[in-house]
Amino acid sequence: MDMWERCVGILLLVFSIAYLAGALSLPMGRPNQPGPGIFPVVLGIALVAVSIFHVVKVFLAKSPAKNRDEFPYGKDLLRVMGVVGVLVAYGLFLETLGYIVTTLVLFIWVLRFLGMRSWARLVLISIFGSAGSYYFFKVILSTPLPSGILFP
Repeated sequence: MDMWERCVGILLLVFSIAYLAGALSLPMGRPNQPGPGIFPVVLGIALVAVSIFHVVKVFLAKSPAKNRDEFPYGKDLLRVMGVVGVLVAYGLFLETLGYIVTTLVLFIWVLRFLGMRSWARLVLISIFGSAGSYYFFKVILSTPLPSGILFP
């Protein structure tokens, strides 16, 4: 496992350096009028810093870490794959069904995959969660959200 962590750390460092190099080609703008390259460059610098920290930590470790969480298998793997599947479906149906309906279904399925059994509690949390996120993004942040076919 130690060899894999080193390989992953080095790959992350290489990809973050490549990302930063690509971001540096974008126009930076001026301090009073930042260009589109500011955020990608800051993100690239952060990625390189975190990758360097991880690589140094892995290479300086004396012994492999114990008591690690293993990759899920069995029922837990099905839960992880279910959540990933629901997130993919969320991305595919967001424009068609709209934010409210799709987010409500996302909340219901994710809570169900994570083990919540009470349907009354599940639906109540999903309604408040999707309504709260809609209010936050649409009203407070004034973000345009897809309305879909049910709420044109």
